[in-house]
Amino acid sequence: MLVFCFDFMSQKQPDYNINELMVSSNNLSRKAAIISFINHLCLLLGLAALLSWLYFGQRVGSWRRALHTNPLVDLGILSLAVWLFKQMMCWFYPSRKTKITNLISLAMLQILIVIILAMGYAMVVTHKGDGRAVSGRVYKEYDYWDFSKELIRYTGGFLLQYPMIEAVVDLGVCPRFGEQFNHLSELDFYNTNLTPLQSGCCKPPSYCSHQFKNATIWKTNHNPKYVRELDCKSWHEVIYCWYCYSCLGAILFNLKTEWRHMVFTNILLLLSLLSFYSLRRFYYSYSHKFPFVIPSKISV
Repeated sequence: MLVFCFDFMSQKQPDYNINELMVSSNNLSRKAAIISFINHLCLLLGLAALLSWLYFGQRVGSWRRALHTNPLVDLGILSLAVWLFKQMMCWFYPSRKTKITNLISLAMLQILIVIILAMGYAMVVTHKGDGRAVSGRVYKEYDYWDFSKELIRYTGGFLLQYPMIEAVVDLGVCPRFGEQFNHLSELDFYNTNLTPLQSGCCKPPSYCSHQFKNATIWKTNHNPKYVRELDCKSWHEVIYCWYCYSCLGAILFNLKTEWRHMVFTNILLLLSLLSFYSLRRFYYSYSHKFPFVIPSKISV
């Protein structure tokens, strides 16, 4: 018969000052948790920026990235580079790991502050320009002047946005648009959900009242009311509406979408990481508040 003897009850427990131990351990764990939080947040935001850059880079571009970069993507990739630099320095100088971590974590904290400020700026400048609903059409139409002045100023104004238009032309959006929709009837075309670039750059705006022939051929309306409209005069079957305000509006809408995508992704990562560290901190505090005694010896 097995007899289990627990002698921990008969042993005299050492006399510790529990309060002092908990205060000391809490201070150390709090500092380590803050540094760990900064490092992990920089890593996650950097990876999110890299994946966003690859994702939007493979899609139909709306602007020249070399001229109009996404500040959230740039800052995220910078934070990832700093994190990798810290890992490399700690690997080369293991004896100075603590000093290196504290110093570079301070730099990463400054980058995180700039990222949060950039997120606020992106939300402010992209609050306008959701597109105009047109009666009898499923798709929306876009206008350059519907967007905020700050976003227009960031992209350099009207004259400096021609390189972005050239980027759209090089992508061949409108030729593919014709191949895809030229066979549709007028009613079917109006009930088609077009992308912003297709709606803004490959057809004339609806207020021009041009007569529909097919998706890329429209008979010009010579009504004096519409001839004075720049977009109505800019439409042509060869150059489409590349130099219309509606095309610039579609480009800005794509830019706005990319910025907001990064803002919401960063907010989700920040809240997720805060939740993880809060739960871990709660578990740590709970386990120290209600300690339990483990048997010191088991004999058979």
